[in-house]
Amino acid sequence: MKCKKCGFDGIEESGDWITCPNCGAQYFNTSISPELSATKQIDAIENKMAGNSEQKPYGNDDSAGLEESAQTEEPSGGKKGKKQKKKKSKFRETIDFLLPIIIAVIVALLLKSFVFANIVVPTGSMKNTIGEGDRIIASRLAYINSDPERYDIILFYFPDDESQIFVKRVIGLPGETVTIVDGSAFITDKDGNTYETDQSFITNGDPIGDYGPFYIPEKGETITTDGVFCYAENGMRVGYSQFIDKYCDISASGEYTVAENLYFCMGDNRNESLDSRFWDNTYVAENKILGEAKFKYYPKFETLK
Repeated sequence: MKCKKCGFDGIEESGDWITCPNCGAQYFNTSISPELSATKQIDAIENKMAGNSEQKPYGNDDSAGLEESAQTEEPSGGKKGKKQKKKKSKFRETIDFLLPIIIAVIVALLLKSFVFANIVVPTGSMKNTIGEGDRIIASRLAYINSDPERYDIILFYFPDDESQIFVKRVIGLPGETVTIVDGSAFITDKDGNTYETDQSFITNGDPIGDYGPFYIPEKGETITTDGVFCYAENGMRVGYSQFIDKYCDISASGEYTVAENLYFCMGDNRNESLDSRFWDNTYVAENKILGEAKFKYYPKFETLK
C-alpha cells in the first residue's frame, strides 16, 4: 500500500490499522473488512460530533491522525488567541483614554512654565486696578524682544525675598531719577528734564510722603563703593554695599558693573504699598521679571492697563 501523505510505497496491510513507517500516518485497513471499516468510520464521526477529540481518522480519508490531532487542538488555540486580543483591546482602550489627559497636562505645564504666569494677589497694594484676592494672568513672552515700559504692570520676584512674587507698576526706567513729593512721582530723564508721572490710576485719596531721589543705574554702568554705600557714575547713591552682590558683576579689572537693566516700581495704592521706596534692595532686575500682567479673570474678567 502507498501512503497518501508522504508517498511511501510498501506499507504492510495487517490489522484494522495501518501505520506508515516513514511519516507515522495511520489508516483503517479497508481491505480486511470494508463493512467493519465503514461502521467504524460512522462511529468515529458520531464520536467526533459528540466532542471526542481522541478518535482517530479513517482509511480512505486523506487526513492523517497527526493532522486530525492538530485540527482538534486548533479551536482551543483560537480561543486563546481571542482572549489575548481582548486583553490587548482593553489595554488599548486604557491608553486611548489616558493619552489625551497626559497630553493636556503636559501642554498646561509648558504653558505655565514658558507662556503664562498665574497668581492670586494677596494684598491691596494695587487697588483699585487689582484688588486683594484677584486672580491675574501675566504673559511671560511680553519682554522677549522688548523691554518693560513705564506704567507696565509686572510680576516679579521680590528683591528682598525671591521666594515671593510681587505685582507692581513700573514707574522709573534705567538711567532715570525718581523723586516722590507728597506721594506723587516725578521723573528726571537722562537729558535732565523733569515731569510728573500719570496719576490717573492711583487709588482714590491723596497719596502722602516724600521719598528720594532714587537714581536707577543702567546695565553696564560702573558702580563704586566706600564699604557702606554704593554710588553710580554720576555720584548718586544707589544703595548699601549689598547692591554690588545683588545687582553687579565683577569685571576682570575688578570694577563692579550693573548686570541687568533695573526698574523702580510702585503700587497704585501709594499709601498702602510696600514697593521700591521701602525695599532694602530698591530695584527690580530685568531677569527677575516673570512677565507683564495682561488681565484678571476673577472675580470678574478685566483687561489690565
